[in-house]
Amino acid sequence: MIHDWNEPASDLNAKQALECFVDAGQAIQNQKWKRAIELCAAAVNLAPDNVLYRQLLRAVERRIYNNNKTGSCFALPRIATLRSRINEARECRNWVDLDRAAEEGLQLNPWDSQFNADLGDAARECAFLSIAQFAYETAVSPDGAPDNQAFLTTFASIYEETANDYAAMKTLQKVLRQDPFNQTIQDKIESLPLSSIAESCRYDERRAARRKSIQEVHPIDRMEVAQLQQKLCEDPTNLADCLRMAEHDRRAGMLEDAVNVLRQGFDVTGELNVYERMEDVELEQLRRDLILTAEILAEEFATQDDDGKSRAAFNESTQKLLNQEIEVFVRRVKRYPHDLRLKDDLGTRFMRKKEFGRAIPLLQSASKDIRLEVRALTRLGHCFLAQKQNKLAQQQFDKAREKSIDDTDPNDWFLSNN
Repeated sequence: MIHDWNEPASDLNAKQALECFVDAGQAIQNQKWKRAIELCAAAVNLAPDNVLYRQLLRAVERRIYNNNKTGSCFALPRIATLRSRINEARECRNWVDLDRAAEEGLQLNPWDSQFNADLGDAARECAFLSIAQFAYETAVSPDGAPDNQAFLTTFASIYEETANDYAAMKTLQKVLRQDPFNQTIQDKIESLPLSSIAESCRYDERRAARRKSIQEVHPIDRMEVAQLQQKLCEDPTNLADCLRMAEHDRRAGMLEDAVNVLRQGFDVTGELNVYERMEDVELEQLRRDLILTAEILAEEFATQDDDGKSRAAFNESTQKLLNQEIEVFVRRVKRYPHDLRLKDDLGTRFMRKKEFGRAIPLLQSASKDIRLEVRALTRLGHCFLAQKQNKLAQQQFDKAREKSIDDTDPNDWFLSNN
């Protein structure tokens, strides 16, 4: 079943898309590239709003062409036909056909900047902004058209729509460096909200200070870094060097650099293990930003300078982290169905979101692991309490108390760990 591009995927389609994604990962491991392409394309059709499925599809397409940066050698006639179809779709504002035509073009050349921009425009019109951002990132990458002023201007507008005014400003400044007297771009930069940009700068300063303190404890081995960079330039598909470089950056507190290294590794290999490592670093980045927000909030309380903005930012960051963790753990539970710790992690996140019906079966599975048993049973008890199933709740608490290795009341433990 092909999904309507104008709406997010339904629960059924999302579930089927996730199954295609997991099967695609297995096909990639077995180097069955044609099958992997079919499964990734099916996942995109079922869940066109999911950026990961697009990213995986693009990575496999690059792999098929051995990362030659030019795509198929015999595709010019078909590309010309697709360009004409894309122009017609734009004129008719048929964003579904524009999306599909762009995807067909990217199967022929996944580096093509115009096809990527076309995909970004279609996704933007359908309000799939994460996909629009991914497509334009590719369009203006060094392998695309990094100096295309029209692409950069549109990319900046997408950043604005996602409330990332600081990134929008930096993107527009790239245009201004090429055309210093472009009044339209100057006006756009001046119209960006200064408070939002100042807030981003404040976070950047704190991140830089944190990196410096980390590097005082874990100094950067510049010789090792230079050697790893040279190796990756010679062979970007070497996963061992990619992971080593990313871990080096992570330990040095340079999480953004680690994410970029892992993303490049994923782009040229399509290996889901690399993507999962990138997700872990992104989650670590979100957690550190949450700590920074908490520090700012504490300082404002101490100076009685709280205007409510930092509190709102803290709540927003907390919710963003929780949603991101759920998205990641849902995929991993599907990919690793026998990992009970993952089920415990996902069940705990659903519990924090007060989705007790989804948390209960996961925590029941996790309680079968003796290392997780007391914690999972205690959380189960609180889930049943929230659903007013007091008898079942008491049974879980009693089991947890029996299994506890000390005299700690499971409820006391729960309150200190949530």
